[in-house]
Amino acid sequence: GDKEIISDVGTDLNIQEMEQVNTAEGYDIEVEFLYPGMEYVCIVAVRSLEDVEVYKRVTVRMDDWPSEARVESELFDVLPGTWTISYSYLDYNDMPQEIKDVEVKIEAGVDDKTCKEYRARNMLVLTGYPFQGGEPLYYSPADLMRESSWYSAAPELAYRDYGAKIFFHIGEGDEVTVPSSKSVYLYNWGDWPLLFVGMDYDKYQLAPASFPVEVSSDRRTL
Repeated sequence: GDKEIISDVGTDLNIQEMEQVNTAEGYDIEVEFLYPGMEYVCIVAVRSLEDVEVYKRVTVRMDDWPSEARVESELFDVLPGTWTISYSYLDYNDMPQEIKDVEVKIEAGVDDKTCKEYRARNMLVLTGYPFQGGEPLYYSPADLMRESSWYSAAPELAYRDYGAKIFFHIGEGDEVTVPSSKSVYLYNWGDWPLLFVGMDYDKYQLAPASFPVEVSSDRRTL
């Protein structure tokens, strides 16, 4: 029930927040990023000095991804396929490391559902990205639904969380970008998220942001 949910995963308000709650204006609870097309439940619990508890539950369904004007570009046909990727990075000890010639896939989608949805959003998806070496970490939506009752009971979560994955957005004039948000797409399937972060401290910008992608004239290099 609501009491158990609050007890297990609830967050206490601090003194300053409680002071705001008790004003005429009240206290606004804000969440910075909610995934489109998902249903969210917010439960608020209040306990009086006399230990009287009151629970309020609000359910909200987010709008689906906004529709876009369809972009016609040969890149939707040219980019899908197997690519090799190489890059350098600094590990958590600030030691330089290098990844060389690892195969990744760019696809219209990973099944019929995602092919249709991604094309409507003018996007392609890359899977198999070798984050900091080792075997590429990848679980398909079907993998998640097969291995976890959490995902089999809510397939929309499997389509949100599968991966690791990177999206390419193709705009008018063959403008290609990698969109980002504060939604986590990368998991190590343990009790914490795997974060892949890069920053230029002189030019950093918080998500959401779009990173430009240059496509060579022969369509062989990104």
